[in-house]
Formats: sequence, C-alpha cells, structure tokens
Amino acid sequence: MDKIVPIIYMVGVLLLVLPSFLNSNNSFKTFFTNLSIWIAIVLVVLSLYFVFQYLVWKFTKLINLIKCRLTRYKYLYESSD
Repeated sequence: MDKIVPIIYMVGVLLLVLPSFLNSNNSFKTFFTNLSIWIAIVLVVLSLYFVFQYLVWKFTKLINLIKCRLTRYKYLYESSD
C-alpha cells in the first residue's frame, strides 16, 4: 500500500501535465529538446538520491562499527577491574 499511493499520484500528475506539455511542444525539435532536459533532470535527481543512500549506508555502517568497538572496550575495561 505504501508504494501504490505514490504511483497513483505520479500517474495523476502525469495525466494533468502531459496534455499541456504536448500542446506547447508542437515541433519535434522543441519536443525532443524539452524531453532531453526533463530526462537530464530526472537522472540528476536519481543520481543524488543514490549517492545520498550510499552515504547514509556508509555512515550507518561506521556508526555500528564505532558502537561495537566502544562496547568491546567497555567490556574489557570492566573485566579488568
């Protein structure tokens, strides 16, 4: 259900925007220019999203490593007393 609702919204937005987009791009050159600009924008947004996801994954892995080492040092410190 969490994935169906955004898909419905995206299809709705596409249906609302597409007629105006096609109407304003009456020549093929203008259409392909605008289409390539939109493809470039989508690729940039997707690239930023995947880079952000990768950085979050690396940061989470680093935090877990630090927690593990702190727990280990705490255990060694307590057992030495």
